[in-house]
Amino acid sequence: MYRRTPQQAHSAGIVMRRGMLLFAFVSVACASVSRLPAATQDSAGQITVSPPSVAPPLTSTSTSIPANQAERRLRIVFASSRDDAHPDSCVPDCILEFYVMNDDGSNIVRLTHLETKSDDPSWSPDRQRIVFSSLKSGNDDLFVMASDGSGITQLTDDPAPDFQPSWSPDDRLIAFVRIFPGNMDIFVIDADGSNIVQLTTDPNPDFQPAWSPDGQRIAFTSTRDGNEEIYVMDGDGSNVMRLTQHEASDWGASWSPDGKWIVFTSNRDGPNELYVMDSAGNDLIRVTTNDANDVSPDWSPNDERLVYIVVDENTWDIFLLDLNSRATTRLTDDDAVDFNPDW
Repeated sequence: MYRRTPQQAHSAGIVMRRGMLLFAFVSVACASVSRLPAATQDSAGQITVSPPSVAPPLTSTSTSIPANQAERRLRIVFASSRDDAHPDSCVPDCILEFYVMNDDGSNIVRLTHLETKSDDPSWSPDRQRIVFSSLKSGNDDLFVMASDGSGITQLTDDPAPDFQPSWSPDDRLIAFVRIFPGNMDIFVIDADGSNIVQLTTDPNPDFQPAWSPDGQRIAFTSTRDGNEEIYVMDGDGSNVMRLTQHEASDWGASWSPDGKWIVFTSNRDGPNELYVMDSAGNDLIRVTTNDANDVSPDWSPNDERLVYIVVDENTWDIFLLDLNSRATTRLTDDDAVDFNPDW
């Protein structure tokens, strides 16, 4: 559930705000990349792209999902322009709504009719609510709705834009980003909208917060050392530690459910690809190889798959990557912009 970074957004000549950062950056990048690899379609209509040969499978130590939670936990929420009047040409001004689908891309259901720019959906730990950012109130603020799209409640009401919310595993807190004049910092707020606390105060942008599964740490992206890198800090903002050190851009971290791995996006080898490292920043593995841009990764509840976006000049679609077989399956295939999936 992750957007483009401030410096790259600035270089593309756009304003730093919400998920449109990802729109602008990848749109520019796609001008020089080729189409996706050839895909095959089976009798059931499922589209599969041949897996890249990149690295050996990760070892999964996860347990299976209890049967009474499986149906809810395997639903993926995402933002899409598919009901915009011009879904294939609206970037970066798409009217975005929220949808859910099964983990095989079936049973897509529209949740909202906000009729404005909305983004950054994030499930609550109990899968009963979704927090998101939206211009519904006329400003970028945070809102919460039930898992069926009902009962929308506004959480923040501040002149400064609030976006990129991430729910803590204990259901109590929501980390998010607030943009001040000239900077971006990470805050937390109680899940009922009270008690806002600022966690980062560095003069450089800090953004894209992601809670660790134990709720003790927050991974985030920052330019505090010159370019976009992945960092972690304690849940109260202390003990900041840098995990990646590369001249390229590393951004958009997501924790594995067992807390042992972090997936992120980097352009260190050319186009944006997905990389996995352990939670201390070691044992780096590149897990995608594509002429297009692979961005916005999120981990499946059982540790074994990643959901992410593939973007080229004609594609803004959601894919799955099996970390054991490296098989890649396309979940959405339409003219719309489908992005920022959260599992």
